[in-house]
Amino acid sequence: MAHAEVNVHGQITLPSALRARHGISAGSTVCIEERGNEIVISKAAVVEDRLLRELAAIARKNGTTKEDVVKAVRRIGDKIYVEEAGG
Repeated sequence: MAHAEVNVHGQITLPSALRARHGISAGSTVCIEERGNEIVISKAAVVEDRLLRELAAIARKNGTTKEDVVKAVRRIGDKIYVEEAGG
């Protein structure tokens, strides 16, 4: 398990071995989410960023809240994961 210290600005530096292993470099986008009492950092694909921007634009036009979009995306992601994992 790797460790990182939080600086006075709330920032951390990801260990270089982890960055290299996961293809994270300067300018990469990562996703940060809470899972219970954990904070999970994962690499975000550029396609995901573009898709989320497009979804946000559609949601604004339809008066859908950000929270509703996030819930819907998670439901879809969970469904895809279950289908790909075979149950």
